[in-house]
Amino acid sequence: MRRFAPDELAEIRTLYRNAASPKKQIGILADLYACPRQDIERALGLPVTPMRAQKQLPRPRLRWTPEMEARLLALYAETHETAAIAGQMGLPPRNVKCKIEKLKARGVIPRKPEALSACTKGGSA
Repeated sequence: MRRFAPDELAEIRTLYRNAASPKKQIGILADLYACPRQDIERALGLPVTPMRAQKQLPRPRLRWTPEMEARLLALYAETHETAAIAGQMGLPPRNVKCKIEKLKARGVIPRKPEALSACTKGGSA
């Protein structure tokens, strides 16, 4: 925490009071006096805002290995339930569903035949 001399305090208060945008002026004063915003806020007698938390690292993306794909295909052949497959593999259902759709698009998994309409089943009119 920085301590300001009396003449610095007077100058900070004057610059803050005369600013067109007092909120922006706090950051400008912090840059001018090479100190954090909290020190300027303390000098002005304003409530001190907490420092921002550091940016969180992005979550790692799921990388599908050939072994994981083979296991997915085996489980999919047994049951078509995405939630059950996700539970057995220990993965989020959304990831499993997206991977199944990608495998269907590539032709690795055959698409289910469309439901036959009443007309093609030979129904009578």
